[in-house]
Amino acid sequence: LLHDIGKVWELSWGTSIDYTTIGRLQGHIVMGVEFFKDRAANIDDLSQDLITQVAHLILSHQGSYENGCPVVPMTREAFILYYLDEIDSKMNAIDRELEKASNSSGEFTGYINLLDRMLYKGPSQAE
Repeated sequence: LLHDIGKVWELSWGTSIDYTTIGRLQGHIVMGVEFFKDRAANIDDLSQDLITQVAHLILSHQGSYENGCPVVPMTREAFILYYLDEIDSKMNAIDRELEKASNSSGEFTGYINLLDRMLYKGPSQAE
């Protein structure tokens, strides 16, 4: 629940979605871990170890330095969170692409850069 909490401040929405100034300058990972640590400091029953491990989840949830992580996953829970977030992202991309291509002819979508491939959508309705 907390890994993307910083997006609340990173993004603005109205007629379109865009980045806020602070979102561009700091990013949702930094803002998310700051938010969590500020709130966690006021909860007496949280151990420093638990705070550190939850902060690690937020800091590493994008999986690699190339994806914008300040640290890479180093716990079982961090790996699970990264892969679940990755699966969610890919499944959403697949759903969007299949929906976009649902009225086009052919059995495959066009090439999808994010997925580095085309997707099979089955026989076209005309067939």
